[in-house]
Amino acid sequence: MLNYTELLEEIDWNKVIPFKAATLDDLAVLSAPSACSHNWNCDKFEIDNVPVEEVKKELDKLKIDSISSLMKYLQQSSENFIYKDYYSFCKCKAEGEYPEIKTEEGKKYFELCMSYALRFVNMVKGNSFFAWDCCDIISTVRMACTCDIVSRDVAEDILKPVYKMVERFTSVEDYAYSFICGGAYHCFKDTCLNSEETYDKDADRWYFFVSKLLNKITKDQNYWAV
Repeated sequence: MLNYTELLEEIDWNKVIPFKAATLDDLAVLSAPSACSHNWNCDKFEIDNVPVEEVKKELDKLKIDSISSLMKYLQQSSENFIYKDYYSFCKCKAEGEYPEIKTEEGKKYFELCMSYALRFVNMVKGNSFFAWDCCDIISTVRMACTCDIVSRDVAEDILKPVYKMVERFTSVEDYAYSFICGGAYHCFKDTCLNSEETYDKDADRWYFFVSKLLNKITKDQNYWAV
């Protein structure tokens, strides 16, 4: 198992930008992990440092080509926000009461997911995995706005719940930990039953990759460096 905190120890959090989430352009900055992985700008909400066709290809993967398909995707995403899983697991552990699951495979899956998610309690503190959910939504709406599926005004309206969700964060450091832990859990949730030998192999590989990405963007003034 990875030493999760050790992989981020090189980051000097005193040299990153202050946390802000008051405008669309501020939200673009919060999408930096996703933006950097594509080499996209995040200095403003629209993605304008690559041809629009490249952004459209990413939307095509999500089957988004209209306002209706965008809203359908966002609705499905909100129904599967992983921050809810984390809070549910914390409640189960605190109260000692677990949901009734009929199948053995279902019980095994629940126990695996709960055990993995709660590894991150000391890292995410009370912020759950909100940052992962928020970054996904922000990035998707950014792409839609860039491809003229929605205007900035409509994007602003769509993202009102995200503004509310990120109010809990007071630093980029807390947001980054919530993002990377949430992403690792998301990967684990999708892959943990694929291997009988090591359930967390794929998620740990993902965490390792993103830890390198976070080390990069916290040293790059195009993203989170001061």
